[in-house]
Amino acid sequence: TLETFEAHTEAEVERRVARAAAASAAWRAASWKQRYARMQEAGRILDAKKEEWGRRMTLEMGKPIGAAVAEAEKCAWVCRFYAENAERFLADEPVPTDASRSLVRYEPLGVVLAVMPWNFPFWHVWRFAAPAVMAGNASTTASSGGTRRRPTPRPSQFCSVLCPACCRKCHQTITMARVSSRQ
Repeated sequence: TLETFEAHTEAEVERRVARAAAASAAWRAASWKQRYARMQEAGRILDAKKEEWGRRMTLEMGKPIGAAVAEAEKCAWVCRFYAENAERFLADEPVPTDASRSLVRYEPLGVVLAVMPWNFPFWHVWRFAAPAVMAGNASTTASSGGTRRRPTPRPSQFCSVLCPACCRKCHQTITMARVSSRQ
């Protein structure tokens, strides 16, 4: 055995989800301008540290260094893409009806969970987290049953960038919860 990983207890998962829910309540009130600025900053950090994190991906999982750096760059791009487009994507859509006014409105859901493998340790998380966070949600991720390592860096490390007020309240906006696979 090279390495073993302890699954979080049910109580730990509940605690983390509760913290994410508290963060979500504060984050959903953030303006588009605030979300835009925070997501742009997350992209800037990903770009600035792409070489360092590319090396870590290579060391931790054997990913070729060029592909690892490119993955970090792609994540920075997805942060910028959703920062620049989320408001338009989620704008109210008028719907013709007999009523005086009808529309489709997209509102934050709260805590959103993604269960995924870590063969692309940054990309799988950021392609999910960037749109979820820009929509006003807190995003949580869990490793699938066959993958135990968490991505490095974890999105929770971007907490103070994405939502400083949330961080003061619950110490993380994006929660990384590794749960055991249950059958």
